[in-house]
Parts: sequence; structure tokens; C-alpha cells
Amino acid sequence: MKRSVNPPMRFVLVTIGILLLVAVVNAAFSLGPWPIVIAIAVLDLAFIVYALKTKDHIIWLWLLFGHITGFIEVVSDCDAFLVEKVQVLVYPSTFPKIGVSPAYLPFAWGLVFTQLGLIGDWLRVRRSLLAASFITAGLGGVMISVYENLARYAGWWYYQNTPMLIWAPYFVTLFEFLSTSLFVLAGWRIAKASSIRVEYGWVIVTGIAMGVWMCVAMRFAFWLLGPCVDAVIQLPCEPVPLPREVLGL
Repeated sequence: MKRSVNPPMRFVLVTIGILLLVAVVNAAFSLGPWPIVIAIAVLDLAFIVYALKTKDHIIWLWLLFGHITGFIEVVSDCDAFLVEKVQVLVYPSTFPKIGVSPAYLPFAWGLVFTQLGLIGDWLRVRRSLLAASFITAGLGGVMISVYENLARYAGWWYYQNTPMLIWAPYFVTLFEFLSTSLFVLAGWRIAKASSIRVEYGWVIVTGIAMGVWMCVAMRFAFWLLGPCVDAVIQLPCEPVPLPREVLGL
């Protein structure tokens, strides 16, 4: 099995285009979570088939990394802070959950992180580590924010009581930028491994670390930009009254 230094960018970009198209149609017709769940499953399977066909284990590395990161973020119940404590994130009750999060969310994170990880690896061999990290994080912040804006109309989730640009909170865009800012560094560390077995060991370690980092980045971004009142950087906000127990009354 080989390990390519040139990730299949055309294939990655096609999968991004398909996922975005499904998300737009999903939002346009308010179809709920099932169309995007099916799209995620089909695209995950497409990555697996492509990896089997090409025998290029760079795809296996990033599939594993992306899904470990996504599962750590969800099973550690990072969303509980946003859903239950500050009540800025609302998930519908119509889909099975892991904790407070929809059960498909780790796979959604996993697919998007696989795409971004492969893009970051492609950039890493063409740009400096800093430049590749910044570009990957910028793409992650923009790309995931598009899905965040579509989520309300699609019926996946919505935000309230936080400053927003259209329907995506500013703090979420910052959180997504920070969450993906270390992907290129993770890819560099994995590529430095002395053998395939060691590479997979580093995938597990960095995947877990990135899942934990997502929780830290989310809390930091919310502290900086998230509250409607007394944020470090206070942006215009239209709060919805919260229940008395949330306000500590």
C-alpha cells in the first residue's frame, strides 16, 4: 500500500461540491436531516471505495483522523455547554441523539475533516507550514459557516441569543477557524512517522487531541464573541428571553 504525497484534489473537490449541493437543496425545501445524512453516508462510502481502488492509505489516514476527531467532540458532550447552559444552540428532537447532539454529527464532522485534512496535506507540500495552516483554517471557517447558515432552513439546528452574520454566529465561525487551524500541523506530524504503523498511531493521538482542542476552541470563541451581553468583543445582538433558571433567578 502506498502513501501519496499528492492527495486526490479533484476527487475531494467533487465530494465537497456534492455535499454543498445536497445541503442547498435540503435548505431550499426544508427537508430535515435525512437527505444530508444519506449524502454523508454515500460520500464516506465513496472515500472508502476510492481508497480501496487506489491503495493509497493517505485517504485511510484522514478518514480515521476526521472521524476520531468528530466522535471525540460529540461524545465529550461539548455541545451541552451551548445547548443546555447558555442555550444558544437548539437541536430538533426528531433525530436520535448522542448526548445532546444528533447522532449523525460525528460522521458529518468526520467527512468534512477528511476533506479539509486532504486539502491541508496538499497545501503543506506546496506552501510553508504557516501559510498552509492559515489557508486550511480559513477554508474550514468559510466552508463550515456555509453549512451553519443553511442549517436553520434545512431543519438541522439553529442558534439564538448570540451575535450572528445572517444565521451563523460570529463565535462559531471563529471556533471553526480555530478547530481546523492545527490540521496541517497534525498532517506534518503524521507524515514524519517512521512507518505506516507509527503513522496510524499518530493519527489516533492527533485525532483525540483535535477533538479535545475543538472543545477548548469553542469555549474560547464563545467567551470572546458569543454572549449578547458582556462579551469580550461585543457585537450587535438581538437576545431572546431565556428561562429564569438559566439566568440564575
